Amino acid sequence: MFSSELQTNRACRALLALMRLEHMWTPKGPTIDAIDIYQRNGAGLSTSERAVFLAAWAFYDRPSPLLFSELFLLGTGATEAICSLLVALARGPREIDKWLGTYERA
Repeated sequence: MFSSELQTNRACRALLALMRLEHMWTPKGPTIDAIDIYQRNGAGLSTSERAVFLAAWAFYDRPSPLLFSELFLLGTGATEAICSLLVALARGPREIDKWLGTYERA
């Protein structure tokens, strides 16, 4: 489980950075543009961008139409980031901080 809203938002932003979409998330949460795209089920994004985008929303604790099988379409880096964040989430906030140390861009 995430330790705080800030930690959650940092993780979501780090995931989106994999697709150069980090501008859609702030330390306080998703931007208005991100909310609009979420409400349109990721319309306008590429297949990979959409999968990572919807994964971020799932970690943000929102219903996500992302199918598990969509993760298989991603490159190794994005799949590894999503799956390792899931493992870190199960292990607790310290593990999430370690994950952020690996994936968060300064």
